[in-house]
Parts: sequence; structure tokens; C-alpha cells
Amino acid sequence: MTKELNKLAIGGKMRPVHFGFATLSDWCDMPISTAISMVFCALKHGARKSKVAFKYTTDDIADWLDDDQNALVETMELFTKSMSKGKEEKKEKGAK
Repeated sequence: MTKELNKLAIGGKMRPVHFGFATLSDWCDMPISTAISMVFCALKHGARKSKVAFKYTTDDIADWLDDDQNALVETMELFTKSMSKGKEEKKEKGAK
């Protein structure tokens, strides 16, 4: 079962992003700016999970963030939402 991925408006399109352990593992190993690498990894793994080619570089991401600095804020909001899903599901199960 494939669940709907979050999407981020960046680079003139809505692009899938995925935050998970693969993204975090990839992000922690990259020797570039933290903010750029986090967006890069999320877009890369969103494309992977959507089975869509990912041909962008960290420079592309940096340029997109230069053009739309709100995209970084949206990325962090999606990160928080994605990484807190398990906590919310436990609360819902416990309330029944």
C-alpha cells in the first residue's frame, strides 16, 4: 500500500517529499549546508517513493530556495508533521 506523499511547491512545480529514516540517514552524511541538504534529501526520497526520476542538484535546490524562501519554512512544517505521525496515531488508538 502506497500512501500519499506530502508535496512542496518549489522550482515552479508541486514536488513530492518524503521524510523518513532513509532521508535522515542521507541528510546526516552530506557535507553541505544543512538547510539545502535537508530539502534536497526530502525531494530525492519523495521522487524515489513516487517512482519519479530525480535529476536535480543541491545547486538547483539552493536556487529554488533563493527564489522562494518560504519553501524552507514549508519544508520544516512538513518535516514536523511527517515525523510526529506515529505519536498522533498512538494518541488516537489510546483514546478509543
